[in-house]
Amino acid sequence: MLCSRCSKYKPLKKFNKSNVEHKQYICNDCLIEYRKIRKPNINRLIDNIYSHQIHSKSEVCYTWDEFCKWVLSNKEFMNIYKIWIESDLNKKLTPTIIRKDSKKPFELNNLKVTTSYMGIINSGKTRQKKVIQFDLNNKEIARFQNARIAAQMLNYKYYSNIHEVCKGKKKTAAGFKWKYE
Repeated sequence: MLCSRCSKYKPLKKFNKSNVEHKQYICNDCLIEYRKIRKPNINRLIDNIYSHQIHSKSEVCYTWDEFCKWVLSNKEFMNIYKIWIESDLNKKLTPTIIRKDSKKPFELNNLKVTTSYMGIINSGKTRQKKVIQFDLNNKEIARFQNARIAAQMLNYKYYSNIHEVCKGKKKTAAGFKWKYE
């Protein structure tokens, strides 16, 4: 495959899978270099966090200006931001803001500063559901940690179809029946 940045032919495994799926043919080497020279922008990061909050199912009880002021005055956020910059923008160290109590709406007194990696762990959401593989006669064949791993083991490209079967929206995926554990 031809990289659109360096104009070199490289094997497909040298490209980020999600970029290729979105027709962005940039090899991993060029992507790393681009991320290093692209200046991080704290306003872009704050806007991104706020945008995720607005598009969540929970109510947001503050404006962008109030949120921005809160973030910029938060020493913990600024420390994590500095560490993230020094780490060459390591994805796991990206600063983010989550709710202390996920049952309450987004309110300034209910916010907690963390990294994106710790935010996933702290939220209790692993986003992974164990799946069980069955043959067409409903005989259990195997159990997998999640649909993605099951699809990889079967050399099946569309793990989302396994989820569709588990949800009852499709009958089979990869020639098998599936259920959540």
